Amino acid sequence: MQAINFPASVALFFPPDQGTRPTVQSVPILPSGGALAIRAAAHEGGVRLEVSDTGQGLTQEECDRLFTPYYTTKTHGTGLGLAIVQSVISDHGGKIAVRSEPGKGTTFLIDLA
Repeated sequence: MQAINFPASVALFFPPDQGTRPTVQSVPILPSGGALAIRAAAHEGGVRLEVSDTGQGLTQEECDRLFTPYYTTKTHGTGLGLAIVQSVISDHGGKIAVRSEPGKGTTFLIDLA
């Protein structure tokens, strides 16, 4: 799989709102530094997307609870983001999984038919 590498923050471009210019927002992805890679490849008759980072990683307990609604490790988080992502992917016939190791980073695997 070929990777696309990104810096520790990514500029997101949102569509114009009622005729104004597009907004650009810098989103911190890896506050402690590291790399983010996105890969895509054919997989079992569909496509697999892999989103990997070299951040702090997650414990097995965190991985087990990651898609549970209202579970969060962030001070101001709602715990809904990944639950919604899992629901949308499932609604499109896909699956999402996570692999992680503390101190070595995290990879999300998204399989779509």
